[in-house]
Amino acid sequence: MLLMKTISTCVWFGKSEHSYEYQIFSIDTVFRDVGGNFILCDHDALGEWNPLYIGQAHDLFNLLGNENLKEWMTRQGVTHIHVHLERDKDRREQEKADLIERFRPRLNRVSLHELGHD
Repeated sequence: MLLMKTISTCVWFGKSEHSYEYQIFSIDTVFRDVGGNFILCDHDALGEWNPLYIGQAHDLFNLLGNENLKEWMTRQGVTHIHVHLERDKDRREQEKADLIERFRPRLNRVSLHELGHD
């Protein structure tokens, strides 16, 4: 269990071509109680990141620390979590929408809050 130990960074570009720098974490990372955007990812044989789900939370610790969610992420093939810390909810929502519009991740049709998060 890792406490927010960054593996690397990755820059994601939204539909608007705005760039967002994300820190990369392993799936077993324990996050602090901070707000931010996150991208649940896997990577292909060439090492390219594939965004499976793009979201935002005011509290990454409570959302991403949920055991039901971690089990679901593993079943869906998530290997890493990319995080961009951001306190402002409006900015988080704008960034999330920009990235979803560009990548259209296959898992974004599921509400993470329905997977056991209170």
